[in-house]
Amino acid sequence: MGMLFHNLYLKPASADRNRPNPLPGIINPEGTPIRLSAGSPWVRRDRPKGEERLTDLTDIWFFEGRKRDPCAVIQEGRKLLILNEKMEKSRGELLDAGEVVASDWRGLTGTLGEGSSVIVWKNGDKWFRDPR
Repeated sequence: MGMLFHNLYLKPASADRNRPNPLPGIINPEGTPIRLSAGSPWVRRDRPKGEERLTDLTDIWFFEGRKRDPCAVIQEGRKLLILNEKMEKSRGELLDAGEVVASDWRGLTGTLGEGSSVIVWKNGDKWFRDPR
């Protein structure tokens, strides 16, 4: 069973201007694409020419590497939407030094490691791209 996210404001691959936003979506822990409740898949957009190249954090992440505790990061440039294993969300930002800031979680910071495949949060939590 996937996770249901509400109010993410994801733009579907074929946006219908008559459809209300936000569109709830389901992210499967197996890493399959996000499927919006309206039925259309969500896809990453191509980077416009000249836009800076940043580490891509958009992915399903796993709290402490546990498959049963998926998290998510959705990235637009340096701006992030971060969802923890409890489905609590935070706005965030990717900083130059490979640091992530979750502004709605009292400015909690995390550091990217292992080739950007792990986020080590200052509170001691670790998120992994792949389950352990």
